[in-house]
Amino acid sequence: MEIHGTYCPALIDCKMMTGVTNNCPNLEDCLANSRLSRNEAMQLYFMNKGANPECIRAERTLLKLSHTLEQYIPTDIFTCNPNYQTRDSIIFGQQIDWEEECGGAKFFEDLTLDQLHNLIKHNFVDITLKHNEAPSIGEFFTFTETQAAKGYVFTFEGYAIMPQRHDYRVSIDGIIFNGDYSNQLLTDFGEFVGAPDELSIEPNYLRAWWD
Repeated sequence: MEIHGTYCPALIDCKMMTGVTNNCPNLEDCLANSRLSRNEAMQLYFMNKGANPECIRAERTLLKLSHTLEQYIPTDIFTCNPNYQTRDSIIFGQQIDWEEECGGAKFFEDLTLDQLHNLIKHNFVDITLKHNEAPSIGEFFTFTETQAAKGYVFTFEGYAIMPQRHDYRVSIDGIIFNGDYSNQLLTDFGEFVGAPDELSIEPNYLRAWWD
């Protein structure tokens, strides 16, 4: 629904209620009170921010994996490389004393595409692995590789699980961009993330995170 030139997720007039148009200052409250589904409301939110209405869909766009990843697609049950010292050095730049980490998981917020590629090459991550409703690790890689070729550099949020646990792994649950971006990048980002649990769209900052 379009109200006074604004696509409104809650089907209300934001200018009248908040004094702000095209800024969605209370997105979570807006989505919580919308009569639309979260995906439909999120679709309008991206359109309100300037994304191309013809390209934004209510459902997240599934990506065909990059050719870079073809050799890393598991053909059988994936076995994670047990060399956690190397894994931790790639992610955190140092060895981790896992006895000091509460819960057996350590979070990261700035993993680069090159670091992720390094983890993939050394069998520290299963590219088909998904954190709940987030894209798969392969999709995260494919999207950021495509955007990097256009000059847009994304980083990843996620966590590493201690080697003593049976679910020893690396998971990605968020994606971040810092810098100026075009409406086309916003459109691409919207198509990729769909309706994450947390979403930030600011003039020089994009973030999506899945619980």
